[in-house]
Amino acid sequence: MCNDKFNVSAPPSRLALYLSALVYPGAGQFAQKRWLAGSFYAVVFSVCAVFLMIVIFTPMFLNLRLAMEFADTGKGDAFHPISFAKIFLWIGLSALIYLAGLLDTFVYYRRSHGRRLEAALPEKNTEKIGQD
Repeated sequence: MCNDKFNVSAPPSRLALYLSALVYPGAGQFAQKRWLAGSFYAVVFSVCAVFLMIVIFTPMFLNLRLAMEFADTGKGDAFHPISFAKIFLWIGLSALIYLAGLLDTFVYYRRSHGRRLEAALPEKNTEKIGQD
């Protein structure tokens, strides 16, 4: 005897989890058709990545210019130090956004999977057995 109430639908695809973990923060939310959340994570992570590159590459290019100037003229200013505190700040913020996006994708995945299971479960029988 086959009862359609007990057929549990397939779990939602894990593609969104893989996209968030391996491709880019926000990609999983886009796969889940959550455009606002996906845009938020993608934009904030991109901003953090741009600032990280600015903090790293600006002193490097300034030092390269100073080294080339010193090689040409024999005179030059002191080199600009690279701020490791700023680098770690932007790496930390990027990691937090990455993990928050991954956690958000995972929580949404679990909720949607739970809703499908609840919809597939039979209704509870409110009648008490053995009572007249």
